[in-house]
Amino acid sequence: MTRKKVLLLSSIGVANVGEWVYFIALNLLVLNLTQSPLAVIVLYILAPIATITTSLWAGSLVDRLNQRKLLIALDLSRAVLVVCLFFSSSLVTIYCLSFFIHIANATFATSSLVYMTRLVPTDEQQRFNALKNFIQTAGFIVGPSIAGVLFFIGTPTTAILFNSVALVCSSMLISRLPNMMTNEPVKTSLSWSIIKADWHIVYHFSKKHIHLVLLYLLFCNVIILTTAIDSLEVSFATIVLNLSTSMYGLLVSVAGVGAFTGAIVNSLFSHKFKLKYMIGYGTLFTAIGYLIFSISHTFTWAAIGFFVLTFAFSFANTGFLTYVQQNIPINILGRFTSIYSIAESFGILVLTLGVGILSQTFGIRLVVFSATVLLIVVASLLISHLNRK
Repeated sequence: MTRKKVLLLSSIGVANVGEWVYFIALNLLVLNLTQSPLAVIVLYILAPIATITTSLWAGSLVDRLNQRKLLIALDLSRAVLVVCLFFSSSLVTIYCLSFFIHIANATFATSSLVYMTRLVPTDEQQRFNALKNFIQTAGFIVGPSIAGVLFFIGTPTTAILFNSVALVCSSMLISRLPNMMTNEPVKTSLSWSIIKADWHIVYHFSKKHIHLVLLYLLFCNVIILTTAIDSLEVSFATIVLNLSTSMYGLLVSVAGVGAFTGAIVNSLFSHKFKLKYMIGYGTLFTAIGYLIFSISHTFTWAAIGFFVLTFAFSFANTGFLTYVQQNIPINILGRFTSIYSIAESFGILVLTLGVGILSQTFGIRLVVFSATVLLIVVASLLISHLNRK
């Protein structure tokens, strides 16, 4: 593997571990401050709201700027915001800072995708994305472990600072990567007329590539449904299955093992798999994993469901990311993904709130089962759509 890909993967890994530590610490900080689960739920709602707000203009910004410089600036900006969070004791201030961090995260995600697509040759993207998925899965396992140690020796606010350090380290690694812009971008101020023109560009591209757009929207629905189901995961495990906190922690660990195993297999053999099979059947088996979880009555079956869904989603996610990189022109990639993420984020916001309300009326198990059946339908449509081409 070349030095530049090692640096990029290292940057992703460091930032991902820091993000997990931050995520857990921030939830505990707000809970300790308010003693209110509702206050914690607000943190989850802020993310899609920030993404919707940012996606209106982020793609136009990313496609016109030097992505490497933008990534460094966003890393350092987030590090500063996290430090400010460390000194905050007001709930309103914490929400405001979190909102701006989510805006920076959304812009970073778009810019990172464009830069990564420029940096990694097309014939190596599938393998690289599998390794990226492996690194992020490792962060999912290592991050909470580090958070636990930091909580033991300090407080949630101390653990939050870890993310600031991780972001600074990430920016230093990115600074050693090459500039992938063939020509230095033209200095143009972002205006409403430019944003509107960019929307027209994406609209006309979408009209010419209906197959691609439908596939993209179907997978967006997969993300929306899985996020909504995940929002009821803790309630299902503790209330419906009556698992203790320690048993739920073990269940999450099983999910981590499934994701880690899937990431290993994916990174070793992904180059031998066709993208349409990775996306379609990866999504279908993810849905089957959720189905097993939704009808389970014991820890064992819930754990089997968790293992299956996290293992399978590793393939679906890698396949979809590679498909997007290889089928959307690099010069509009930022604008395309940014604009369509508005619909995805809005769907996440509405459906997450919806399943929460419906679970109060119809029961958690029925709502989770119904959402899972809908996910299987979407996965079947995705497979059918992929097989048409």
